[in-house]
Amino acid sequence: MAARLVGGAAVHPQGREMRSFLGFAGAFVFAMNVEVALHEFGHGLAIGALTGRSVRFVLHPFLPSATLWSPPDHVTALIDAAGPLLPITLGMLVATALWRNRSTSLGFLMLLGPLALVMEGISNLMQILLRSPGSDSMRIAAAGVSPALIGVLSALLLVLGSAAIVRIVPAFGLPRGAPFLRTLTALLAAPTYLALGSAYVAFLTPQPAARNLALTVFTVVLLAILALAHRGFSGVRDTPPWRALGWAAVGVNLIAGLAIVAVELALFRP
Repeated sequence: MAARLVGGAAVHPQGREMRSFLGFAGAFVFAMNVEVALHEFGHGLAIGALTGRSVRFVLHPFLPSATLWSPPDHVTALIDAAGPLLPITLGMLVATALWRNRSTSLGFLMLLGPLALVMEGISNLMQILLRSPGSDSMRIAAAGVSPALIGVLSALLLVLGSAAIVRIVPAFGLPRGAPFLRTLTALLAAPTYLALGSAYVAFLTPQPAARNLALTVFTVVLLAILALAHRGFSGVRDTPPWRALGWAAVGVNLIAGLAIVAVELALFRP
């Protein structure tokens, strides 16, 4: 495969693929962990506002995060709903504010909102389908909200988030109509991180890793669908165009991802 000249320097296509993979990896790790943290903070803010009680957060880049609380039953549904609302609202506001800038260096911030839609959609949809006891969705349903309505809204979040991710995939050096395998290769940074989390859970903790492995497999399938959808936008052009994905932008995304992991590990208290 021939190299092409960019600014007088030879750039091999494999170099572009590596930049895309690393850039998306950093952005995904940052967005996923911040989304989870904001979800728990949403619970915490609601608990403080509605009950005046203090809470303790348990955050970890690989293990399940939690907000430790025991609120009165009459506000449980409101507190559960506040968890998804904070990352979705804040993330989409940030993505909308940065959209016109088309900066590849800020891909990690732009991914937060769309990923929050996808993560909350998947999580709540699975909670309803599996009737997971003690989950946010089931407690909201127990308060009188129709489980079917929760399922439909969750599916809608998943679809909207997926569509939004397809729109910002060019931020990671993947132009509209990029080959399917090239796009999928870059996006596989996400299940790679999830697989590392599964390995961590399986070998270093007593917790079962089946849930993480199932999430990893589901993510691969979803990303394949997104890569196909992205390939279908071959005739679409972004105006203004996205900036080129250079190594400096890749570095910013990677540093953001590594920084959030380091902070959570440093602050983790079981």
